[in-house]
Amino acid sequence: MNSKNEEKLIIQIIKYMPALFVIILAVIGISYITINYHKELKKEQSTIKREYIDIHKNRIKINIETINRYIQDTLKDSEKQLQEELHHKINAVYNIAMNIYEKNKDTLSKEEILKHIKEAIETLRYANGTGYFSIHYMNGINILQPISKDFEGKSVLNRKDAKGNYPVQEAIKIAKTKGEGALTWYYFKPNNKTKHYKKIGIIKRFEPYNLILTTAMFEDDLQNEIKKDILKHLKMMEYEDQGYLFILDTKGNVILTKDDIPVIQYEKSTLMEKFKIFVNSKKINEFVNYSFDDSRKEYSKISYLQKINTMDWVIGTGFDLDKVNASIQKKSQESQEKFYKKSIFFLTSTIIISLILFILSLYFSKFLGKKFYLYKKQLLKQENEKANNYKQTIISLVDLIEQRDFYTAGHSYRVAEYAVTIAKAMNFSSEDVSMLRQIGLLHDIGKTAIPDSILLKPGKLTKQEFDIIKSHATLGYEIISKIPMFKEFSEIILYHHERFDGSGYPKGLKGNQIPILASILAIADAFDAMTSSRIYNQTKTAQEALDELKRNAGILFDPNVIEIALKTLKKIDIQVDKYQTQLPNTPIEKERFAYFFKDPLTKLSNENYLELLFKQNLHQYKCINLIIIRNFSSYNENYGWKKGDELLIYISNLIKDNSIAKEIFRFQGTNFILLNDLHIDINLSNINKELEKYKINCELRHFDINKYSSIEILKEALAKH
Repeated sequence: MNSKNEEKLIIQIIKYMPALFVIILAVIGISYITINYHKELKKEQSTIKREYIDIHKNRIKINIETINRYIQDTLKDSEKQLQEELHHKINAVYNIAMNIYEKNKDTLSKEEILKHIKEAIETLRYANGTGYFSIHYMNGINILQPISKDFEGKSVLNRKDAKGNYPVQEAIKIAKTKGEGALTWYYFKPNNKTKHYKKIGIIKRFEPYNLILTTAMFEDDLQNEIKKDILKHLKMMEYEDQGYLFILDTKGNVILTKDDIPVIQYEKSTLMEKFKIFVNSKKINEFVNYSFDDSRKEYSKISYLQKINTMDWVIGTGFDLDKVNASIQKKSQESQEKFYKKSIFFLTSTIIISLILFILSLYFSKFLGKKFYLYKKQLLKQENEKANNYKQTIISLVDLIEQRDFYTAGHSYRVAEYAVTIAKAMNFSSEDVSMLRQIGLLHDIGKTAIPDSILLKPGKLTKQEFDIIKSHATLGYEIISKIPMFKEFSEIILYHHERFDGSGYPKGLKGNQIPILASILAIADAFDAMTSSRIYNQTKTAQEALDELKRNAGILFDPNVIEIALKTLKKIDIQVDKYQTQLPNTPIEKERFAYFFKDPLTKLSNENYLELLFKQNLHQYKCINLIIIRNFSSYNENYGWKKGDELLIYISNLIKDNSIAKEIFRFQGTNFILLNDLHIDINLSNINKELEKYKINCELRHFDINKYSSIEILKEALAKH
């Protein structure tokens, strides 16, 4: 389609678009109303159901908590009443014993009186025969035990109950300190010797013969009586909305329910399954949803369960959801009527507006046509200017990167070319290839925000420093994404250090999560890093770099991209000069490296720089002249460190003024190294003459670098001076 036809099409679109837009808007509007209607209806239904459930949940919870408090208060009051009853009983027995004693103390012996007391008390029983009275001496000797005659005449002082306590010792303690009191212990029932039960007892001291009178009742006997009273009371209670209370024991047996509800209803419902889970859990109370059916219909209910641990009961009550469904149905009918009214009004309004806009569009389209042609000319002019600005911006940003990170000079251009080569081989569109070229040029823009102390560090980075270096991907993304013309490919810069196995940064993406262009860029970046001369690593040949890429296929790099990259990058001719150096050369570059390579006191090069030069190429220099300063430590001791520093600066200036050297280094604190690419004789006479007044002298050691095969051997020789 030629440009004229395109323009006619645009004019036709302008003419009919308003009416078409209104029609589309009407369809969207009705669809929106329909969707919104169903959404609001569901929301209202959900709200009605939630409010109904919340209100009734709160109601049944309050009912159960009220019943629980009633049960607990009843148990508490009953135990108190039991203690009072036991007090009355022990006092009655005490009075019997005291009457026998008072009547016979002057005529009968102690043994005879005790015999009469035992005979009077032994047969006394209460609580269906489980309640009785016993007598002990204060030393623990039992003289009356109606249930277990074997204990009579024996000491039970050290006899333990089921919990490991000593009830007789406790009784003696109470008798001695208070005279009368209550205590609890665990013992057999007369008719059951297999299980211990908790007993609540009262003891009273009988002063004439220093005896202890004791009586007690089993707690569960008391609870059985209390349970009967509680169940009788609860069964007579009435509940709101024809609700009812049900009680089950911890085994699931029904203890109390509504008269007209058969027990089998609980067994067939899903309540029992959830009941068992609740009983075995650590929860004290819980809401449960369950269902059951009878011959008429299925019921859905919500119940609130509460454990009564002291009685092995679970009490509960609930409500069904029939009423909430009726409320929802009524609300749905009201909402449907509103929906129909809205739809008719909206459709009528849309038709009227469409007719008006269609008439106006016929007149307005002519006016827009003229404006369109004028705008087209202006747009073409702006696009040309934008394209020129775009290119210039990229060039300026790349120059900024190169100047900021000078020892990786050319890296951005090479990465861009390698990435483009791979992308073309993978049949990417010309637009994607063009974008990738720009990404490659700008992928390290984030390094402009990294401090020199980290960016230019020649040695191994610390973890913290490496984390800062890694931030260049995020920093680059933040810089580029704020420039409108670059925003579309800013995420590729963000992800160009992600790795196929998820070990990369900054997001830890893996596999297909990584954009394909970012995977291409990562391979191009790694290939150039390995084949370029870097101050911090050993340069690889192109083949060595390709072998490394192949080894990491499926680990660090996308194996599909690697397969094509190995074929395309193999064709690139890379001439690697292993002795090429990227050490600072210009004064500005050296100043940026001063943090690493300059001695802060003398402003000479430091030992780090000396070692780095040798690592780059040990034999690029011929000789080392080591100047050893003697007696300097004595000067420091006599005049102090500040004077010593001033003298060391003076000596370094003497050496610079009286020596010829490519580089001068401060070495091991007070010594100096002169490095030359030719063998040069050094005369120290002038320097020693100047230092005589300080009682300091210099000695010279000469080293032929060609005699040393490695830097380690050379360092050992220098250290032996």
